[in-house]
Amino acid sequence: MTIREAKQTRFDSPSLSLDISCFLEDITGLSKTALLLYDKKELGFQEEKTFLDYCQKRNTGLPVAYILHKKDFYGHTFYVDENVLIPKPDTEILVERALSIVEECSLKKGSCISVSDICTGSGCIGLSVLLEGGRNIESILMTDISEKALEVAKKNAACLLQEIELFQKASFLQKDLLEGLGTFDLILSNPPYVPRLLAKELLQDGRNEPLLALDGDVSDDSNDGLALPKRLIDQLKMHLNPDGRFLMELGEYNIEKARDYAMEKGFKDLVIHKDLEGQLRVLEGRL
Repeated sequence: MTIREAKQTRFDSPSLSLDISCFLEDITGLSKTALLLYDKKELGFQEEKTFLDYCQKRNTGLPVAYILHKKDFYGHTFYVDENVLIPKPDTEILVERALSIVEECSLKKGSCISVSDICTGSGCIGLSVLLEGGRNIESILMTDISEKALEVAKKNAACLLQEIELFQKASFLQKDLLEGLGTFDLILSNPPYVPRLLAKELLQDGRNEPLLALDGDVSDDSNDGLALPKRLIDQLKMHLNPDGRFLMELGEYNIEKARDYAMEKGFKDLVIHKDLEGQLRVLEGRL
């Protein structure tokens, strides 16, 4: 099978050409441009076998990121598997805002600040913030209720935090939200926030993302995706330092309700930030 013939492969995918290009880049090590220039190149036996295996998996609905075990996020490549959500471009707005707050708070405090990333999953949020703003961060604690998710986050830390100084600032802990933790200057979180019925519906397409990381109603039957985010908001007051800030990713269908709930709990300067598609995405507030 030549590269040109591989590009003519057909399977069920809404992004067929892009998927095939990603598979061939991964298998051959060639860039998109090189794949065009050398489209008559024959794939080796193992390369062809791997390519057909990738196509078969994609045909079931399994995302390309899970097949290749990697996803780019905020300029870095993260390892991912089916124990964590695949990092989404819309979440990058949370990282951008976090970096601004890190710089602002460290200047105001006159020293580095403490940060936590709750429900860290792959670690894409916390590690991106540390990689880009580490000079202003004293420490960052990344937590998740899932032991397997933490293993993924630790793997990413080992790969991405090449500077020993940054690596020593990161720590990981298996925890249910903020229970039993100390206080922080900045708390970041992309918690499960999808209404339970919608989460189950989304997973019927074979994407294999963990329901635990999506279902915001894991602790009750409200089916609005806010049970867990509300529990996190309840805990924030006990775990934020004076004038501490928080950033929480939520869905456009429930973020305004979460803002109102945070207001009832006494948080101030509540702002909702929009994602790349203009959807309401990140709730920001302070004590």
